Amino acid sequence: MCYYLFVQLSIHRNNTYNAGHVKRVIEGQLHISRPFHRDFAFIYCSAIKSEDIALLASSLDTLPGYFSWKKEFDRLGILDCELWRVCDVRENPTKQEICPSYPDKVIVPVVISDLDLIRGAEFYKENRFPAVCWRHRSGAVLLRGGSATARRGAQNSVSGLADEAFLKAVVGCIEHIKFKGVKLNVFTEKYEQSTMEHMHSSTESFHGTLGGRLTQKQATRYYYHSCEFVEADSPPSFKNIRHSFDKLHALFENKVSDSEYLSALDETKWLKYIGELLKTSSEACKALQDGASVIVCYEAGWDRTAQIVSLAQLMLDPYYRTMEGFQVLIQKEWVWFGHPFASRHSTHRGESGPIFLQFIDCVWQVLQQFPSAFEINGKFLETLVDYSYSGLFGTFLANQETDRRKDLTPDSADGMTTIYDNTVSFWGWLAMVNATDRSFYNELYCPDMYTQCLYPQCGLAYLSLWTLYYCRFNIKEHATTMLDIGQETLALLKLYKDLKLQETPDSDSKSHPTTDCGDSCSVKGEQPKYTPPATRLSSGDKKEIHKPECNSIIQCLTKRELDASITKQMEFTSYTCSGYLVKLGGRVKSWRRRWFVLDFTRQYCAYFEDENAYLEKRPPKGGFDLQDIEDVFQKNKNSELINHIFHVKTESRTYSIQAPSITTLNLWMACLQIKPSELL
Repeated sequence: MCYYLFVQLSIHRNNTYNAGHVKRVIEGQLHISRPFHRDFAFIYCSAIKSEDIALLASSLDTLPGYFSWKKEFDRLGILDCELWRVCDVRENPTKQEICPSYPDKVIVPVVISDLDLIRGAEFYKENRFPAVCWRHRSGAVLLRGGSATARRGAQNSVSGLADEAFLKAVVGCIEHIKFKGVKLNVFTEKYEQSTMEHMHSSTESFHGTLGGRLTQKQATRYYYHSCEFVEADSPPSFKNIRHSFDKLHALFENKVSDSEYLSALDETKWLKYIGELLKTSSEACKALQDGASVIVCYEAGWDRTAQIVSLAQLMLDPYYRTMEGFQVLIQKEWVWFGHPFASRHSTHRGESGPIFLQFIDCVWQVLQQFPSAFEINGKFLETLVDYSYSGLFGTFLANQETDRRKDLTPDSADGMTTIYDNTVSFWGWLAMVNATDRSFYNELYCPDMYTQCLYPQCGLAYLSLWTLYYCRFNIKEHATTMLDIGQETLALLKLYKDLKLQETPDSDSKSHPTTDCGDSCSVKGEQPKYTPPATRLSSGDKKEIHKPECNSIIQCLTKRELDASITKQMEFTSYTCSGYLVKLGGRVKSWRRRWFVLDFTRQYCAYFEDENAYLEKRPPKGGFDLQDIEDVFQKNKNSELINHIFHVKTESRTYSIQAPSITTLNLWMACLQIKPSELL
């Protein structure tokens, strides 16, 4: 079997190369047993002789658009917020490395200590606990992490309790935002039970493996109040994506007839997977726009998670649609947070998968639907994908940031010991090209037209195959047609701008012309100054602040002309009431005395074995969500009033309950009829 190696050398016109040296480098690589693509990046750096080599390989922090975590999070307003803190993953007081694949610095809630992170990290795959990556102007945040290694709601481990505390802390960081509804949306995958766990779950209502007699759904609601879990049923893994791309590649290799093309394309599922990513990203954007924080945690937190958080930020924040911002996005979410480029771009099929390519395809789909919203163009996306696989640049080598900064040759005399020291940066090369060439810039870019969130169409009817990339070696005719269309579009856009300049502004707006984003602009011909979404809040974006009718349960009862102070059989706080009631069993029809707790912060009513069980934070025996209450009533008012019996009807069951007195009967029925919106 014969193998052919094709090498493409991209030579900038200002560069001079020692051609003989480059030839010897390539010939030498063909006879070594070490991995080719890594070694080539090292020797490629030493083979280049250019006046701009300082820009290519030296101080990366000074490059335009290069990611600096402090600069980026300061732009988003996170570092100035007292609710969040910077956690040093490796040099913390506990002297333990919490997550090897994470960067050195991550953002977590200020109330979560390093010890809490160590305890809770085991709950997530690869110890990748949720970390903040973006902040909305409302104060809501976007976090990313690995999926859970155990079922939520079981509360039978230290890490499970730490996970509950972490999610509560995230909810607490936006409590000052008085938006109604869910405070935290968790986008994740359904937990797959083992055979032993499945056997236990069938008897959980009897043995209490999920918090007393709570079902899994009830336990999740009780322990994770104000949270909503958006669970995907078996999302595609990197192997599924690889299999889909293999089918797509075979589709073009086999030259399918026109009559079979659409059905063959559908069988690849490539566009189906693209649409699912765009849909989930749009749902995450909608939740953030509504004022709720979002956690994205699929698989180990470095494939599908990276795709969705990147797309969500791209749709939400116009900064990431610029040339500089897109570089920051890639460096932050893919390089810094540890996407395994070495494994996914490997020639060995075991861990390889076109995850990054699929993400760039999604970006291209959004670019097609909003052609004037991006400063980058399709040619830039093609180049980025090509060079991420080329092995020319150290930017896309290794699986995590620590590997790129690890000492490869500790005994080196010149101190050049890391991947970054011995390879060329892709961003340095890009800065050099952009300094003299505009071929990567979108001529249709109009930043004033798209200042709000982008919501692309996700259906198959609105998605296109990226033929300019996948079939670029045999589509010259198609490319010429697209060039003609682009020139016509430019002409129309120029005509539109000329007409806009000829319009006479109203007398009221002469002094302060505004754009549709609500930002003040200067005189015509000047671009409005860009303000990051973290600090900008136009009048049209302001949320309606919900004002509760009452400050406490007792105040709500007073409005109903009931006096809570006349009984000592119930205990009240601002948002909870508790006391002993007698409940009729659901399966075994016997009356049992239980300690009931009505908690409006959790929006849940739970009952415990006794008061001590509640105080010791033991799992409840059962309960129901306040949102599920359909009615609180008495069947036969005369007889049941004498016996102090009332009923609570929910979606799944009707509870029969007996109060100790007529006074507590009226108070409990009134409390259960209070709507959470009256208090919260």
